[in-house]
Amino acid sequence: MWWAMAMLLAGSYSDMVTDPAADAAEAAVADTDTGAAGYAMQAPGWLEALPDTRRREVRCVTLADQVLEDVGGGLRKDSLGLTTAKADMLAARLTEAIMVENGYSEAGVNAIYNADFEAMSWQNQERSEAQRSAAMTQDTGRCRALFDSIDLSRGTAQLLTPIAGPNAAQCYAIVNILADRAELASPDQRRLEAIRERIEKRHYADRDTGEAADMELNDQVGLFNPEAFDALPKAITEPRRAACFAMAGG
Repeated sequence: MWWAMAMLLAGSYSDMVTDPAADAAEAAVADTDTGAAGYAMQAPGWLEALPDTRRREVRCVTLADQVLEDVGGGLRKDSLGLTTAKADMLAARLTEAIMVENGYSEAGVNAIYNADFEAMSWQNQERSEAQRSAAMTQDTGRCRALFDSIDLSRGTAQLLTPIAGPNAAQCYAIVNILADRAELASPDQRRLEAIRERIEKRHYADRDTGEAADMELNDQVGLFNPEAFDALPKAITEPRRAACFAMAGG
């Protein structure tokens, strides 16, 4: 499972949580060849930056793995209908959604999962055994409907929040990459540059001018991972590109 593998890669769990900043820096250095993915390993504040619904779904992925670990270790009998295949399916679909919505690489999403696992572990350290058990029961209860919606035959988790449409800053990052890839001075490049310019104007019209709007645009460009985006199914990426062209009237 993803978090168990992360623990093995990072060494013992106690080492991992003793100095997370140092561990994040080491991970980033180890992954510098992957561009934005290297920075993504740190995931600074990315879990907290997710919408509430996505944060709850990340916690459900964490809990699904925990339930299966507890069942395997004899600590609980009820698997809540989960299997390893179902837990992996849920994580895969949520990973795709977060990658698409935020432009993160898979490494960045895994760092978000790790951050949530660490947060849950720290919370549990402050609780008694009875409190941990009660919290687990309450939290898994909130996730039960999502767990029940996992359909292996279709490769879906139907109650996951639908992927949100791109905003202007995200579209700017997508079109920016397309423009950079186009042949220099070609009609396609000129067209894409015009689309990029219209999207940029749309961004500032939506967000107003100022440092915050500048930073949002720069962040989207800097963190967008085109290789990770291209690796996603076309059924996910093509509608997103089309939405960006439509936003620009292109």
